[in-house]
Amino acid sequence: MESHGSSDDLLSHPRTKESPSRSSPAHSNSSSPSSEEITSAKDEKSSTQKTITGRIAQIFNKSSDVCSTHRNIDLDHSEVNKVEVSEVNDEDESSNVTFEEAMRKIQSEDQGNEIPNNLPAGVFIDQQYVIAPEDLNELLFSSDSNFLKSLAEVQGNTELEIGPWKFENDGEIFKRLVSYVKPPSKLIRAVKAYEEQTYLKADGKNFAVLASVSTPEVMYGSTFRVEILYVITPGPELPTGEQCSCLIVSWRMNFLQSTMMKGMIENGARQGMKESFDQYATLLSQTVKPADPKDLSSNKEQALASLHAEPESDWRLAVQYFANFTVFTTVFMGLYVLVHIWLAAPSTIQGLEFGGLDLPDSIGEFVFCAVFVLQGERMLGIISRFIKARAQKGNVLIYSILSSIWFSFFSLT
Repeated sequence: MESHGSSDDLLSHPRTKESPSRSSPAHSNSSSPSSEEITSAKDEKSSTQKTITGRIAQIFNKSSDVCSTHRNIDLDHSEVNKVEVSEVNDEDESSNVTFEEAMRKIQSEDQGNEIPNNLPAGVFIDQQYVIAPEDLNELLFSSDSNFLKSLAEVQGNTELEIGPWKFENDGEIFKRLVSYVKPPSKLIRAVKAYEEQTYLKADGKNFAVLASVSTPEVMYGSTFRVEILYVITPGPELPTGEQCSCLIVSWRMNFLQSTMMKGMIENGARQGMKESFDQYATLLSQTVKPADPKDLSSNKEQALASLHAEPESDWRLAVQYFANFTVFTTVFMGLYVLVHIWLAAPSTIQGLEFGGLDLPDSIGEFVFCAVFVLQGERMLGIISRFIKARAQKGNVLIYSILSSIWFSFFSLT
């Protein structure tokens, strides 16, 4: 039994030993697909690595492109910023010029142009003020003046924005922009107005400013503009020695497009402008003293009196009328004829002559007599003008008598 068991054990051992050998082909068969999976996995890894590297390369290429585009954009932005900065600097330089310096520049470049005529729609203000023209110009239009702010408070305007004066078009135009909101009225609601003020003339004594007002929010507001002309000129000198200025404000409608409502627009604008400039004139009269008409009339009387302060003497007036060639030749010819009559013997009556009528005996005598008569006529005209001029100075009665005697004597001769 034991031998059997041992044999069985021995037999069983080799079987157990053979089992691996039998199982090896199956194991080898199972290992072959795993190696294929490994190789395929490697291929997939390598392909994924390639794709990843390709993606990364593309990303880096895109990033480089993006960086280059960003650089180009940054360069463009920097160039644009430089241009904008230069423009802003130019605007700052033009706006940094003070009002007085700008007036001196315009005055130096003035070519002696005439003062613009009043605009045809009418005149709102024609008043003289006791102030120098340059001071009145500075009061009304200087950036440092508070006149516009006070006027906005009086008229009820809000959101007042006063832009700086700037030179445009290579320094040929000097203008500024003023905007404000006009209060509502019975007909229209509150609207915003834009006023562009431009200097037309500034020579130190005469000033002209054209204001173009637009109200696009009003009905048909895009079809028209209201133009207002401010003209400041020197006035007559007052008896007190103070300077005087004359302010004239005129206006007109400038229609940019044709519209059937032209008449209604003009009438509404005229009424609104009249009310506004009545308030303007009232505020200006409270700020600057208007010239007294009595002072102006007395100044005119003094000017007329100064013209007649030094009356001409009779001798100077006589020299003025009689010191000329006509008088000298006429006097010479008259004396010459008188001397000839005194020296010549009386002639015998001949031809058509008779007692008391002595006719010229030759063509020469006839020409001489004609010239002498014409010269005498011109001489009488000069004497008559002298008598009238002397009569205007005084002694009218005496010289009227003398003139009547003279003309009656001439008519008899």
